[in-house]
Amino acid sequence: MVAIAANSNSNASSEKRVQTNCAPQCVCRLGIYKMKWQKIGIGVIGFGLAAVASASGIDGLEMGMSRIFSGEDAWNGIVPIRVHFDNAGDETSGNLLVQNSNCAMTYPVKLKGHGSTVLTVYTTLDSNSTNATLQTSKGSIDKSLFGSNENSIQRHILLISNNSGSLDFLVGGRRSPLADEPINSSNGDRATPYAVNYVQPGDAPDRAICYSTTSAIILGPGSENLSDSAVKAIQEYVLTGGSLMFTGGQDLAVLNDARWKNLLPVRNVKTVALTHTRNLSEYVDELAPNSVSVTQGILAGADSKLQVSENGKQIPLIAEKSSGLGTVTFLAVDFFSGATADWGGRKTLLMKALGQGNGLKARAFLQESSTRPTTSFNPNTVAKEESATPVAGAVQNPFNATLPPATQVFAILCSYFLAVIPINFLILKKFNRGELAWVTAPAISLVFAGVLFSSAHGLYSAKLSTASQGILLAEASSNEGIFIGKTQMFFPSSGNYSLNWDGLQRLTNAHTTRSNGNGVLSSQEEQGDLSGIQATDTGQISVAQLSVPNLAFREFSYTQHIPLAHWFAIKKSANRNNLETYTVTNASPYELAKATLTVRGRVVEVYRLTPGSTETVSLPIAKPVRDTFGGPPASSVLQFTSKTSVPVLCGELVGFRPGPQIGSDFKEYSHLSLAFFGDNLQ
Repeated sequence: MVAIAANSNSNASSEKRVQTNCAPQCVCRLGIYKMKWQKIGIGVIGFGLAAVASASGIDGLEMGMSRIFSGEDAWNGIVPIRVHFDNAGDETSGNLLVQNSNCAMTYPVKLKGHGSTVLTVYTTLDSNSTNATLQTSKGSIDKSLFGSNENSIQRHILLISNNSGSLDFLVGGRRSPLADEPINSSNGDRATPYAVNYVQPGDAPDRAICYSTTSAIILGPGSENLSDSAVKAIQEYVLTGGSLMFTGGQDLAVLNDARWKNLLPVRNVKTVALTHTRNLSEYVDELAPNSVSVTQGILAGADSKLQVSENGKQIPLIAEKSSGLGTVTFLAVDFFSGATADWGGRKTLLMKALGQGNGLKARAFLQESSTRPTTSFNPNTVAKEESATPVAGAVQNPFNATLPPATQVFAILCSYFLAVIPINFLILKKFNRGELAWVTAPAISLVFAGVLFSSAHGLYSAKLSTASQGILLAEASSNEGIFIGKTQMFFPSSGNYSLNWDGLQRLTNAHTTRSNGNGVLSSQEEQGDLSGIQATDTGQISVAQLSVPNLAFREFSYTQHIPLAHWFAIKKSANRNNLETYTVTNASPYELAKATLTVRGRVVEVYRLTPGSTETVSLPIAKPVRDTFGGPPASSVLQFTSKTSVPVLCGELVGFRPGPQIGSDFKEYSHLSLAFFGDNLQ
């Protein structure tokens, strides 16, 4: 668990403020990238946050912190923390700096006079302490959070509901809010690979990054009260590979919430009594109650994993559909109340309904997309090679430039000393011209300096440059896309550079992702230098300025929202001659090269879509051919489309430039993919 220490300091020196304020999500060890040779990974460690006691602040000002997600200890990744301010004095303002060895971020805060103010901050927790420092004109307040080194290998389930504790049956017993060990269970349930967290609908975070390491989100009773921004964050979570579950029951408010219309696996829902429960009993190998309250609906672009017959009608009990890179599941059984609330088979039913999800595949896909272009992978056709628009003019690429190895430098230095002292003087002595050493020694030094310079001339001649890799995910139903990737930057000269970079939801040092074999992913981040970053969180992350030394490299991994209203459109025409015909329109300002259209596991090449162009393609009306080559690679979107009728347009965006808009963009060193998910045309 976590202990918290607090102290106040009315004369705190401004030197306590870190010069660099990175992102909440986080500018984590923003690496100097050490000329791209020194890359040291550190494992991300999960931490818990216990109840927090506020310490007395300055002049009647108190600050306290508490977890937003209750239940099991916090998992790897970004942790949302609620900060409470109680101000007994006049209104004042200041900055809250949240920092640890991995992260730093500044939050401007305005404190109400003679009242309370609440602020949500986002951070990681590490094995050292995470410090929160409030700086005001009246002084400062410090708090420290300490964590343990325990790594969680469980899959975390988040229930958004007014009924906290409703999923405790998954972990075999109720968990005390402050206890380190769960209370003994009376139902004898065995331990599961799941850990459960809870959040009230009104407290659900409005940033998808807070859900990114959650295996699944379940919308329980009361979720109809989620804010619009929280709904948007959860939809983004699903688009990027998350799993979302809707449940049935007497209360249909969530299922009738119009904000979920495009995600729901069923429509036209109503509550009925299921009396033929044999299939349900056999599915979980546990005798079900004689009558179970379920929600009946019509499949909406979803596949039924389990269905039963009642009064001559088929009722889907478990329905699943793909959405973006993620999955959405509908479980018709109400396990929050009624006859199934204490049913012994509810645990098995819920675990089977949740399944493994697409989380592991999606993260591998996004990671691959940061290193190579996204493909559709059609094993039955050979795609035509389509080159992107070439870059005019040959410009020195600093990202390909390398310094000579240490052995080569050592050899050059040894040769220099041999040439400038023994060889030089022996030759001059032989010709009795020792006085020329004043000329030959500097000349030899210049020659060897030229040799060293020529071996690293690429860096010295390069200009301020950037190169980006990643993928832009977008849906036809949204006017905003999500870019997930990284940008490398080279600065030839020291100084303060204005980035004016905003719209960020996450900003970290470049990292890799690994699986522990249980469907749980952990990040391995690279150590780096926090100095030079000036970032502020005012609802979104903005990076105003970056300070760097000479010949400096920086590499950022980030998530950025990109406005793209109606950039692409996919429409289906009438079927003819056993063919499905689609028209694809590119209304964006960028060319889409190597374009492909994928529909339910079938792929057709579109080749190239120039700005403003429309292409017509056809697909055979047939089941997708089974792949005999071991399945699509991790960079293929095909692995997410075999069970959905949503058409997906993929390709490489030429001219698109995310990230900081400074310096020269090396297009030949960048690759920016697109995965555009159209409307369900079934």
